Amino acid sequence: MNNSFAYAVAAGVLVLGFAMPASAQISGGRGGFSSTTTSTLSSATCTVKSVDTSASTFDCGGKTYDVTSTTVITINGTQSTLDALQGGMQVTVMYSSSGSTLVASTVTTK
Repeated sequence: MNNSFAYAVAAGVLVLGFAMPASAQISGGRGGFSSTTTSTLSSATCTVKSVDTSASTFDCGGKTYDVTSTTVITINGTQSTLDALQGGMQVTVMYSSSGSTLVASTVTTK
């Protein structure tokens, strides 16, 4: 009887593990499962302090934003690249959070 109960519990854990949504990242821990999902888009208007093209990031309003291959940067109405972004530019950033990382989806000059 004890073995049957243990098998039922193990099967339940497996089923629950596979029932997680596809957007969740599952990581094992000492106590079980935890999941992290990407939040919805947020917006910030700030002045660019610095740009690091080698790390694909820029600092703006006291926060660091990651720039990916899908980030759209628009400067004065023209699509551009991270190297054209300069300190002192006022921008509006649409971004999402992935854990503690802020990922820019659009960066537009004001």
